[in-house]
Amino acid sequence: MAQPTIIFDFDGTIADTGPEALRILNELSSKYGFRHLSDEEAESLRDKTSEEWIKYIGISLFKLPFFLNE
Repeated sequence: MAQPTIIFDFDGTIADTGPEALRILNELSSKYGFRHLSDEEAESLRDKTSEEWIKYIGISLFKLPFFLNE
């Protein structure tokens, strides 16, 4: 029997997950108290690092593990 395979597509070549990730980010923004992003803002952050995203949206490093878990 073949083993299952999991493919991680971080650069969007297989699936464009950006809009769904933005929807989830914005859905959780009020719960965790960080900035809600427009499509234009998200596009302007496209080439930024994760650290730059976190700083821009204003999520505290204390809340980050809880946000990521959810």
